[in-house]
Amino acid sequence: MVAPQPQAALDPLEGRTLGRYRLVQRLAQGGMATVYLARQEGPGGFERPVAIKVVHAHLAREPRFATMFLDEARLTGRLHHPNVCAVVDFGEDGTQLYLAMEYLHGETFASVIRRGARAGGMLPPAIVARILADAARGLHAAHELRDAEGHPLEIVHRDVSPQNLIVLYDGHTKLTDFGIARARGRLTDTTTGELKGKISFMSPEQLQSAPIDRRTDVWALGVVAWEALCGRRLFRADSEGATALNVIASEIARPSSIAPDVPEALDAIVLRALERDVSRRTATAAQLADELEEYLYARGRPLGAPEIASWMEAHFEDRIRKRAGALQGRRSTMPLDRLSSESLEEAKTTPHDAPPVIEATLAQDASEVRPTGFVTTWWRRSRWRVALALIAIGALMGVSIALILPPRESPAPARALAAEPRPTSVPPPMPSAPPPASGEALPSAPIDEAPSETPARRAPRERARDTAPRASGRINLLAIPQAEVFLRGRSLGRTPLVERELPAGAHSLELREVGGTRRERVRVEIRPGERTDRSVRFE
Repeated sequence: MVAPQPQAALDPLEGRTLGRYRLVQRLAQGGMATVYLARQEGPGGFERPVAIKVVHAHLAREPRFATMFLDEARLTGRLHHPNVCAVVDFGEDGTQLYLAMEYLHGETFASVIRRGARAGGMLPPAIVARILADAARGLHAAHELRDAEGHPLEIVHRDVSPQNLIVLYDGHTKLTDFGIARARGRLTDTTTGELKGKISFMSPEQLQSAPIDRRTDVWALGVVAWEALCGRRLFRADSEGATALNVIASEIARPSSIAPDVPEALDAIVLRALERDVSRRTATAAQLADELEEYLYARGRPLGAPEIASWMEAHFEDRIRKRAGALQGRRSTMPLDRLSSESLEEAKTTPHDAPPVIEATLAQDASEVRPTGFVTTWWRRSRWRVALALIAIGALMGVSIALILPPRESPAPARALAAEPRPTSVPPPMPSAPPPASGEALPSAPIDEAPSETPARRAPRERARDTAPRASGRINLLAIPQAEVFLRGRSLGRTPLVERELPAGAHSLELREVGGTRRERVRVEIRPGERTDRSVRFE
């Protein structure tokens, strides 16, 4: 009998060599690739830890994904900045495509926020400002990148989020993952209407398929700052559609109204980054970094990498020890990304921008907490069976009662009256009385004699009924990718539709993919005076 292997040994690539790198242990796994801790080994005992990003085998064979990976390598290979993760190599070994990056000995900002919450509240505002100022410096370097001829590459990261900011144990912060960045000269282009990134961090103009520039990344950093300071999600809702509509239209509260410890100076900085009017938004990531630095200097005492390093050592002692052991070759019984729930890439493994682990750390409203356990699991699996059983029991009881009770007979006169045909002749009209004199009251008709309704009287009433306002409701509709919406052949516009008024009742909406050929038909029920939220993802 073969002894069970440790779970870490189940990864077929661990221990293998790709090019000049030996894969030691898995660090993280996402939808496109897996990241490994690896060693670059050379003569004379030379060793250097690196992170190797390996495309999943089934995606490496698809030209589009392979080209996207090559784009990322070409783009990030040009970036050299202390606050950006450096790419040191790109290669192909058999069917394996890989990217070699500097190993970042630290934690995602999402994990940092969690540990701060676990330690008794939110992160100190000054620590948030220091980390995000460093991230903004790296982001600005990417925005300013030029090609060999000196032409701007016009990079937009498009995926700035707490999972893509790495806070090193030495106190520095680095921006990573340019896999979906937009840049001039990329080999792959985004399809018209296609959304890339996490919806809850997208800018309003990105969601509405308007032109985007570096300010869309400034917005995302503003969302990260707001959530880190307030300890809760800013726009995240129960569905993609509701989340997108929150991004476009919901009110953005001052951070200090949620977390009283946040200074007003930080309120102003964050809200400028979250201006929906792009012309009024903080213009560059460098400007955002300058404003955060000014806040830090105004405190009267320094806060830099040494202070962040001290905070990291105090709050991540267990993780530092485990990662240090992996660097020295001591193998864990499970991959590093499963030592705790704080994985480097955990947000990418959940579909539709589902709440990453940050959702559990940040203080969530009680309404978002869903019960778990045996009873809940049983109910989710069995609710339809229970419903069918109750319906069957009700039907049997109804049949039994019908068999026991005697049949009820309708009164004979009623049956006869119902069978008697109505007269078709119209009685002769009564002679009209002379019109009353001025000021004389009109005689009232007897209660049991309703005046006959002539066509002349009926017409105004029907016209009034036709022109009376119909009950209506509103719809918020998001489609991924973007689509044009039609109701009975009439265009309602392109998604997202925000607070669009429709007559109450059931409607069949046709969605036609913008720039594509796919179509979807969606049935919606509009209730009078209420709003209906729907989101559609083309299959």
